[in-house]
Amino acid sequence: MSNLKLKLMKTKLLFLALVVISGSLLAQPEPSSYFPFDDNLLDQMENVTSQAEGTVPPTIVADADRGNVLSFPGGGNDDGNRITLSTNAYNAFDAVTYNLWIKANALDTWSRFFTFGTEGVSGAAVEYWSTPANGRLAQRMSVTIDEGTDDPGVEVPFGDATIETGKWYMFTAALDETHCKLWVDGVVAGDSAHAGTKPSSQTIEVAYLGKSVWPDPILNGYIDNFKIFGSFLSDDDVAALYAAEATGVKKASEALNMVVYTHNNQIIVNDPANVGINSVKVYNMAGALVLQDDNCTGVIRHDLPANLYIVKVQTRKGDFITKVSLK
Repeated sequence: MSNLKLKLMKTKLLFLALVVISGSLLAQPEPSSYFPFDDNLLDQMENVTSQAEGTVPPTIVADADRGNVLSFPGGGNDDGNRITLSTNAYNAFDAVTYNLWIKANALDTWSRFFTFGTEGVSGAAVEYWSTPANGRLAQRMSVTIDEGTDDPGVEVPFGDATIETGKWYMFTAALDETHCKLWVDGVVAGDSAHAGTKPSSQTIEVAYLGKSVWPDPILNGYIDNFKIFGSFLSDDDVAALYAAEATGVKKASEALNMVVYTHNNQIIVNDPANVGINSVKVYNMAGALVLQDDNCTGVIRHDLPANLYIVKVQTRKGDFITKVSLK
């Protein structure tokens, strides 16, 4: 066999191997809608519309930790300061998960992170009580479902932990026909059954960020990376989201176009735009750092057991994050 044929055969086999490897990568769950709030209020998936409303509507500002974020001014409900989303942000799904980052300047009683529903009728909301109110405990984060005026629904408490002002937290809330679940910073905070209906069967007339349907205070603080998933995410999914977005803490740049794949006992990082790799960190699905290379030249050798992992590539122009499967 000639050297040329041998080289062509090796090239073809390498190409096939890369195709197989690429096909084995398991991406993080794809959101139905994603609002990064980097430059505008648009949903990158173009499934949900949004609009800033009120006398002092929310604006995009720079944050020292997370880059550009959405800032809410606080104030009374009559001000109407909020982001209003189209109602298909909720009632298009039989199960739904919301994921967002929150930093509060003040923890006002009844102030909500988001609301999907109809006043006193049905829907879901995530809200925070900083003081006891209506028999509820202080320092309590809840997911509520209202099935009607005679049914207050189900509340999933945050537990004994205390939310601090001036600090970023990732809240994740999932709902389906039988139960609702809450995670804080990727860790389960509450799980409760309910005898309700699935989101797609509920009457939803409003979808707000930073506002309640009641005359309650407007959120005084910031929201970042608001995502809607048309499914009930698993604990591993939520832990992976937190691991991917919390380390840094700055948001990943999706414009970096890095290529990360595995081959034998190697994690290979390709930098086609030559933006420069500062370090590569590998996390397990629980969010623990299991491997780090601060002088990565493109290939990292490892002896990690077969499993799913999060790979975070830190570059001069931002961070790139992906999930890989080691077999």
